[in-house]
Amino acid sequence: MPVIERHTDYNQVVLSVSAFVVVLLLLTVKLLFKDYFRHLFINVFRSDVSAKNFSESNSAGNQASFITGVTAILSTGSAIMALIVYYSGIGSVNIKPALLLLITTGSVIAFVALYKISLWFLGSILDIPDITKTYSDMTSDIFRVMGIIIFPLFIILPFSDLWAQKVLIISIIAIIAIALTVRVYGFFNFLIKIKFFNHYAILYFCVLEILPVLFVVKIIGKLRGV
Repeated sequence: MPVIERHTDYNQVVLSVSAFVVVLLLLTVKLLFKDYFRHLFINVFRSDVSAKNFSESNSAGNQASFITGVTAILSTGSAIMALIVYYSGIGSVNIKPALLLLITTGSVIAFVALYKISLWFLGSILDIPDITKTYSDMTSDIFRVMGIIIFPLFIILPFSDLWAQKVLIISIIAIIAIALTVRVYGFFNFLIKIKFFNHYAILYFCVLEILPVLFVVKIIGKLRGV
């Protein structure tokens, strides 16, 4: 009787565990913080209501934002891992799946930390800490929404046929591109509102928005070449 040799895709296992953790975190927010997700999505498109978000309970709002932020980081890190593995081919990445997820998630954490520190430093230098904090909160909301939207895509991707994987990969990249576009629009709209639209603003945009993205793209390119 012929023996069928089965090959286990450990990338599927790691991404499934990551997805399970994301689901638990999202359910926690949904059950403990009523209407948080509705306010979050509204804030992305209507920055004028951001001050009203969870005004009755700042502590609850902060807790929900923290949990959702962790969720977005893990979801984004997992999506990047899925892009690296399934866009370049499973056999072309010689890194253990768990380590790869750790690297991609760590890169997302480093990106977020660098971005937050840069905005804080900019606010301190220009003596506009309230303005930079408001913008930082706005970009954080965009990042959280992006992480939530791409979550179902990265978990479906490992279990899909090749043609479906291509569609999902394009969809993930498109969502990230749309999120960056919304953030760019919010950046310039924010500068116009505070009447700070000048050549310095363009310089800050290149440093705070473009360079970090190029840094992440460079890391992804190196991982694909491993």
